[in-house]
Amino acid sequence: MRLVFTAQAEQDLLDIWAYIASANVPAADRLLDAIEAACAMLTDFPRLGPAFSPSPALRYLSVGRYLVLYQALKGAVKIVRVVHGARYLPGIVEKN
Repeated sequence: MRLVFTAQAEQDLLDIWAYIASANVPAADRLLDAIEAACAMLTDFPRLGPAFSPSPALRYLSVGRYLVLYQALKGAVKIVRVVHGARYLPGIVEKN
């Protein structure tokens, strides 16, 4: 199974890294490593995360304080967004 990141998810990861790295580069590196490892795990277990209730086609996985929003597709897992868990998620999902 392939792992595909949307352009927005890639930008989310860059923004998260830059924000955390402004105070602590090693912590930013560790967080991105953890997010990437969790995403890689989805290729073997695509239904690992629960469905996201406002949009049942989406699922999510928690990594620290961040949520990886993804779709389990035939032959691929598409990472849609990576956002802080404190954000208003229905508004984020509506934009995608």
